Amino acid sequence: MTDSEQTRREEALKLLAQYRAGEVPASYYRTMIMQWGKARLLEARPAIEPFLQSPDASLRSTALDVLGNMFALRDYWSVAVQFLLYDPEYQVRTVGATALGSMQDNTKDRRTLGVLASVVADRYDYELVRVDAYRTMFVVAYGYRQGYDKWEEIEAASEEPFDVDRDADWDFVNGCIDPQLEEEWRREAQTLLEQYRTGKVAKQDYYEMLRKFGRARLQEARKDVEGFLNSTTLLLRTTALRVLVLYLQIPNGWQMVVDMFEHDPNEDNRLAALDVLSQLMAGTRDKATLRILYPLAYDAQRGKGVFEAILKIYPGDFGEIRDYLATP
Repeated sequence: MTDSEQTRREEALKLLAQYRAGEVPASYYRTMIMQWGKARLLEARPAIEPFLQSPDASLRSTALDVLGNMFALRDYWSVAVQFLLYDPEYQVRTVGATALGSMQDNTKDRRTLGVLASVVADRYDYELVRVDAYRTMFVVAYGYRQGYDKWEEIEAASEEPFDVDRDADWDFVNGCIDPQLEEEWRREAQTLLEQYRTGKVAKQDYYEMLRKFGRARLQEARKDVEGFLNSTTLLLRTTALRVLVLYLQIPNGWQMVVDMFEHDPNEDNRLAALDVLSQLMAGTRDKATLRILYPLAYDAQRGKGVFEAILKIYPGDFGEIRDYLATP
């Protein structure tokens, strides 16, 4: 151990003692956890663990970053999976992905690759999360250095930003899909539905429950999910909408999100509807959808997010889209 490493360790130990004595302000917790991580202070593990349950996303993600990435402790594999698949915050989900890579660096672990591949293959999940999961697949399959060399080659191969649906190696991704894991998730969702119907699911777990219903494409949960469209909690309303329209593919899904986008007085609901609509119709060049959105692209009052949605539905320039809409 070098002198600087020894100094860092001593400072981290002192900070751990101060924390245990209640002398560290909450505003310093994130810096504190990172300091323990940089010092590789495994003695701080029991102090870090409770932060995995913190309502503060930055503390949750920092705790897993230290335990899963810096310490690479495989005991937190299930936590990393939970964060990646079900946490509502992007920053937590991306740490879930990278932690799986650190824990399973160059192991070719089939179960880990199956989890990551399920995210990459989910065309309705968020693009940035899918990219993080795809990049981590290379770390698990080939090791950190070779995996990132491969990733840099992929990025350098095109002047366009990486697009999962267009640029991913789908033979690699589909070859990692684990049918047994998918079936486990479906059974888990079915059990969760039974528990929800008997009042055995805590309210704080509703978001995760809805996500599990969606990922499992659990059609029998449709009526239960519909009940959350009127929730007073924005996250539950928008998640229910995503599950119904994107994952359960309800017959009137397109009309539902169009009506919400055009007529709902709540701006948050309208923006959620627009996001779902753009994902539902991504790449389709659907004229009916584009004709609803195009006139609003430069509308200061109602145009928020519309420009991006149009380009997701019809990748191209606006002049080309204008000419396209002028045809029958």
